[in-house]
Amino acid sequence: MGHKIVFSDMKCKVGVTDIADSLGYRVNPKAGVRNYLELNLGPVGNPVDTIIVRKSDKKELQSFFRRNGTKGDVITLIRENLNSFNVPGDNEWVRIANVLASFANMPYIDNKIDQYSKDMNQGLPQNFDPTRYQTLDIIPDNPHWILRKRGFSQDTVNDFKDKITLVRDIKMKNYDGYNIGFPYFNPFTGQHTGYEIRGGAGFKSKAAGTDSTYSFWCAEFIKNQNFNVSHIFLFESGFDAMAFYQINKAKIQNTNFALISFGGAFSQSQIDRVKWKYRDCDAIFFDCFDNDLAGNVYSANLVKFVDGIPVKFDYKGSDSEREVILSISDKTITVPANSFNFEKTAEKAGVKYSVQHWKPPKEVKDWNDCLTNPEYRQSLVQNKYQRERNLAERRSSGMKL
Repeated sequence: MGHKIVFSDMKCKVGVTDIADSLGYRVNPKAGVRNYLELNLGPVGNPVDTIIVRKSDKKELQSFFRRNGTKGDVITLIRENLNSFNVPGDNEWVRIANVLASFANMPYIDNKIDQYSKDMNQGLPQNFDPTRYQTLDIIPDNPHWILRKRGFSQDTVNDFKDKITLVRDIKMKNYDGYNIGFPYFNPFTGQHTGYEIRGGAGFKSKAAGTDSTYSFWCAEFIKNQNFNVSHIFLFESGFDAMAFYQINKAKIQNTNFALISFGGAFSQSQIDRVKWKYRDCDAIFFDCFDNDLAGNVYSANLVKFVDGIPVKFDYKGSDSEREVILSISDKTITVPANSFNFEKTAEKAGVKYSVQHWKPPKEVKDWNDCLTNPEYRQSLVQNKYQRERNLAERRSSGMKL
C-alpha cells in the first residue's frame, strides 16, 4: 500500500490484449490483417462489441479502434469497462490503477491520488471543452434510434427531453454520428463539466476532460413546488435512471425526486456534493445499482459515504472460487463472490443505516435490461395487459350493478 504507480511503466506490463481477453473478447480468425487483430465480444455473427487491435510484442505500443471512429489504449479500454473489474478505490482513477496493478501482479495502491495523479492523467485532457462537442435537441415525436433500441417509450423521451441531448465529438473524424449525452454539472458552481455518453452496441464513454470527481448527471422531477426533494435515486448510468423512471413512474410520480447517475464508480466527494445540493431536504438516498458484484460494492460504498459507516473490501481465491471479505463496523463476513448481496450481508451483521435499496428485479442485471431483455420486457407487457384487463372487468362488473 502507498507505493507509486506510473501509467507509462504499467503499460509496459499490461496490454490491450490482456484486458480484452479477460473481458471475454475473442479473435475473429476470418478478419484482420498481418498487423491487426479483430476481437469480438459476444456471439459469433452478432457481437456486442468489436475492436481492432494493433498487434505488437511491446505491450505499451498496443492500441485499438472501432469502426465508428472511437479509439484508445489499454487505459481507455479499462476505463470503458471499469465496472467489470472488482478492485477497490474511492474514484475511477484509483480503480483503474488497481486494475493495472492486479494484472501486473503488484499490490493495490491506497486512495491518496495526489502521489500519482500526474502520471495517471498523462496524455488526458485536464479540462472539459464544450466547444469540442456539437449538440442537438432531443425530439420526442421522433426519438433517436439509440433511445428506441434501449426500449424507451415516447412519453419517457418527452419527460427527459430537457435532461439529455444528442452529442457528437467533432474531433472524431471517423465517426459523424450522434450519441446520447447526459450533461454533468458541478452543484457548487453550476458549471457544465462534461457528459456521460452512451451509444449503440453497448458503447459507453465520457466526454474528454469530464469532471468525475465533483460532478454528476441529475434529473429532478418536482411535482409539488411547496415540498423539497424527498427521494434521491442513484444509478450507474443515465439509461438505468430513465428505465427505472419508465417502469416505476406510477409509484413515484406524486413525489419530488431526483435521479442521479455517476456513469460508473463514484467518490466520497461526489456524494458530498449530492448531500450539499439537497442539504435543506430530509431526503432518503436509494441504491439503484446493478445486481452484479460491482453493483453490490457500490451499494456498500454508498452506505460508507452517506452514513459514515466503516466499510472495507478484500478478496481471496481464484476467479472460479473467489470470495468477498466484507468488513463493516466491527464485523467481518466472508461470502462467495457469485452470491454476494450487500444488503443481506449487512443485515446478517446487524448493521443499520439510512440508505434504502431499490435494486433491479433479480432476473436482470440492471434497470435498462428490464426494457431490452426480450423475456423480461414481454413479462412487463403482459403484466400491463393483465392490469388493464382486470380493470376493464371490474368496471364492467360495476356497470352491471
